[in-house]
Amino acid sequence: MNHLFTPEAAEKFFRPELFKLLDKVVPFHKLTREYIQSLVETLSRKALDRQGIKGRRLSLTVDPGVHEKLADLGFKPEYGARALRRAIEHHLVEPIALQLSELPQNEPASVRLGLSLETGELEFVANQFRAAKRRCHRLKLVPLNRTDDLLDSLTNFVIRIDEELNAWFENDTDSGGETFDPMDVRRVSYYNVREELDFLRRLRETFAGYVEVERKLPHGQRSRAGRFGKIATHLDVPKLDEIDVLEHFYASPNGGKFLVNLVGRSEIIDHATHLAGELIYRANRIGFLAKPEHQLPERVFLRLRDSSMRNNSTGKPEEHQLDHQKWKMYRLYLLSYLDWAIAAPNREGYIIQRDSRTAKLNRYERNSKYFKKYIPYFDTAFIYAEGHAVTKRLKFEQGIQLFAGQSGAIDYTSFDIFPLGENETVSDAYDRVTATPSRDTGTEGTRIHHENGYLLDLQTGRITNDARPAL
Repeated sequence: MNHLFTPEAAEKFFRPELFKLLDKVVPFHKLTREYIQSLVETLSRKALDRQGIKGRRLSLTVDPGVHEKLADLGFKPEYGARALRRAIEHHLVEPIALQLSELPQNEPASVRLGLSLETGELEFVANQFRAAKRRCHRLKLVPLNRTDDLLDSLTNFVIRIDEELNAWFENDTDSGGETFDPMDVRRVSYYNVREELDFLRRLRETFAGYVEVERKLPHGQRSRAGRFGKIATHLDVPKLDEIDVLEHFYASPNGGKFLVNLVGRSEIIDHATHLAGELIYRANRIGFLAKPEHQLPERVFLRLRDSSMRNNSTGKPEEHQLDHQKWKMYRLYLLSYLDWAIAAPNREGYIIQRDSRTAKLNRYERNSKYFKKYIPYFDTAFIYAEGHAVTKRLKFEQGIQLFAGQSGAIDYTSFDIFPLGENETVSDAYDRVTATPSRDTGTEGTRIHHENGYLLDLQTGRITNDARPAL
């Protein structure tokens, strides 16, 4: 019947004096299923961009399939686009509003929109952000009369690990060339752990020299500079604030100022105590990597998702414009994980992103000129990493990290880990990860960043002036 929708048909229908007043005749056709599908994303974005939703501190994730389900619910050709608007209001906006009414007004939350595996219907899961559990004790002042015990223990530890590493290749032969391959993945693992062990030796010598300096000071005096001076670079959150620091942060009208005030009340950690903690941490990591089951490398994707409402309302990775301070915080946050991925004992690491225009996977190396000058900002960034026991070593990184500015605004990023299959290509894994929604573990807050460079680690209770997380 398309022949009816022509200027000639209109001319026959209207009186000549009326038809001459028309500038243009525009035919209107019934909306097809394909048209409705293309409208869903636009109308959903506008609905979720309302101030009542946008003004809340939300981490909103839209799973794949939600838009298609809304298109099915709103596809009624006889009513056109109005039916789709009603479906979005009834099945999307109203359930979200109901979920938000049950959450505290000032506290951030994550809301995931998905499809039920059992019924295939839309479902909404809302979770409040909570502080991640503390995973280490507060650092205690190291008595100078106990430092010799620590140094002796480290010496014995180095000897033991050295023997365990030598046992990795007891059955290999250096002659004949049948089993010896210097570039074998186990050999690479061996060299990496050796490098870590050498660093521990050097750190031990630094600590021993520092202890000698401390012993020459007057009795009871320890070297410490002012807050974030050349010597004291770490602070401990006061014990009174440690239990409910995240709740106070949420309740504060300006999270940035709250963190600055918390820095002023925190306790300075002297350098010797900090070095002792670093030695113990390094030794535990080496002992973990030296286990035989960690000889073979593991390939993973690290997904860093900006969960702020305005940058992730549709769940699609797109470029966005940020103000300089937020871009700077995000850049340091992203670089910290990339630097970790390319540092020993890991083997390889780079950022990967699919170009929305060409569908090509772009690879950003850490030392590339393009990467040094500019980091493209996406609401979701992916880091490919290859190393040993990566998933276990980054176990405590999974969760939410908060970014606070001087203005009081708070943004969020979530961190997830996705191991690659044995024969899975990077391209196939990228497509799988991009289609995977955020996990429920992403509701735990692990760190708070401040645009001035302060970094509060909720799992250790420590504050530093280094904006890059210590991984």
